[in-house]
Amino acid sequence: MTALLCTSLVAAVLLAPPASDARAGDDVAKAAKAYRQAQQAELSEEFALASDLYELADQLAPSPEALRGAVRMALAAERWGVAAESALDLQRRYPDDKKSSELAAQTLDRTRPLLTEISVNCGGTDCTVLVDGKTARLEPAASHVVFVTAGEHDLAGGYPNGTSQKIAIVAQAGSSKDVTFTPPVVEPKAAPAPTNGDATKTSSDRTPADDAPRKGKRKTARLSPWFFGVGTVATLGLAAGTTVSALQARDAGEDFDEGGRTQELYDKANKLEIQTNVLFGVTAAVGVTTIVFAIFTDWKRGSKRDKRRANARITSGPTWASTGLALDF
Repeated sequence: MTALLCTSLVAAVLLAPPASDARAGDDVAKAAKAYRQAQQAELSEEFALASDLYELADQLAPSPEALRGAVRMALAAERWGVAAESALDLQRRYPDDKKSSELAAQTLDRTRPLLTEISVNCGGTDCTVLVDGKTARLEPAASHVVFVTAGEHDLAGGYPNGTSQKIAIVAQAGSSKDVTFTPPVVEPKAAPAPTNGDATKTSSDRTPADDAPRKGKRKTARLSPWFFGVGTVATLGLAAGTTVSALQARDAGEDFDEGGRTQELYDKANKLEIQTNVLFGVTAAVGVTTIVFAIFTDWKRGSKRDKRRANARITSGPTWASTGLALDF
């Protein structure tokens, strides 16, 4: 039974298609789908879309039919530069195919008088070509041929480590130019300077502990519990003062209602009401601040028994102004 199982596993491994074959089959299926979509777009006279789809099908699974479709649709969409570049690819890749050669020659005869043909040298390494900030050639190569319309253009080379400096040209219809890009140079990063403590040690004096990364988190500064204590006492004192003021305002209102509603009683009641509102706002602000103090307080520091404690005394008088807060340390 074991021998039969091993034989079956070996046979499955030997007969299984390689991963590259599976990937190639997937690309062929995607290329066929893109080709069908390109045909539908062509029937709908969406020529620019059809050109892109034929080009995608050719990239996934190169074929003369897909590339010829890309050339025809680019011409129909009056995308002269794309048509000319695809015609050059058609001419280079399928020189012995009669249909491809004839279509390429006809396309170049039609488009070259309208464009400037630019021969690009990537400076000894592979690059892509950017025209006016947009990629014109997607496949990296050491040299390219691109076509641009008449006018001013900026050309640059795209490299794995960056983009070359831009080259400005003035294109004229029916002309040709040669452009050479200089690959960007990436400067090596400078090593960090040694600290004062490490600079005094030579390589022989240093130990593995010196070279090991320093670990540990920086300690966050915490507040003394006194801040929370004072804030609590202040909040309680202000709350008591607010209560007294509120009672006085209530009494003044009753006096105003019962004492003939004179201007003097009205002014007194109004003043006490404003005073109460102000005290309420201040009490709320101090209370919120006290809560913040509680969050950032180092409570371990306050747990030591040898610390002095603060005692608070709240005294109230006939008015809020005579309400007092006393602290004994």
